[in-house]
Amino acid sequence: MSHVIELRNISYSYSNQVKALDRISLHVSQGDSVALLGANGCGKSTLLKVINGLITADSGAFDFDGTAVNGRKLKDPQFSRRFHKRIGFIFQNSDAQLFCPTVYEEIAFGPQQLGISGDEARKRTEDAMRLLQISTLADRAPYHLSGGEKKRVAIAAAVVLNPDVYVLDEPMNNLDPKTRRFLRQLLIRLNQAGKTLICATHDFENAGDIFRKAAVFSADHRLIRVDDYEKVIRDRAFLEAQNII
Repeated sequence: MSHVIELRNISYSYSNQVKALDRISLHVSQGDSVALLGANGCGKSTLLKVINGLITADSGAFDFDGTAVNGRKLKDPQFSRRFHKRIGFIFQNSDAQLFCPTVYEEIAFGPQQLGISGDEARKRTEDAMRLLQISTLADRAPYHLSGGEKKRVAIAAAVVLNPDVYVLDEPMNNLDPKTRRFLRQLLIRLNQAGKTLICATHDFENAGDIFRKAAVFSADHRLIRVDDYEKVIRDRAFLEAQNII
């Protein structure tokens, strides 16, 4: 399989000089499913933002499907549009992602911004709502929804663009058991359909069967192990040493 994402020696520090990523190198193949594991504050969310183009690394290189991604290219509207069409990002906090007056407008926003025609945008929006089982919420305001409903809307807003890669930050957080089971099955189905999954998670109970690979961060913001997911999860001494369990 070809590498859809290649990160080489990626480092990033926030404006207060707090280091978040220290020389991270990671290759993700098309159709792969990768769990990012590590204690809180180790850099998982920051790496997801780099992959999604929300921030650019201070140093190192990021290639997406063989093409370099950097700050200069992301300022090019045409490049940025093509890039973001292929990566769907689901934030940990759905409230940070939802901003339109209604659920329908929220999900239709992405296709409209990417220049997809009216009929096609409408069909995609309706299909995404059916897939996430939220068609009855179409006219509701997102901020009036429950946490699980908000999460479904946020995922639908990514699914509607049919991206090649789904990037998820702690998607199971604060969800009821029914929504967790639904989301788990959805992620499995997306991966079986050839979609690449990259997900930061602490929820090992609901992550079974989703991921094939685990990338483990240390407390000092380095990537210290990339291995078979089940092998990592069974290595309790290692997980305890890294303050993951």
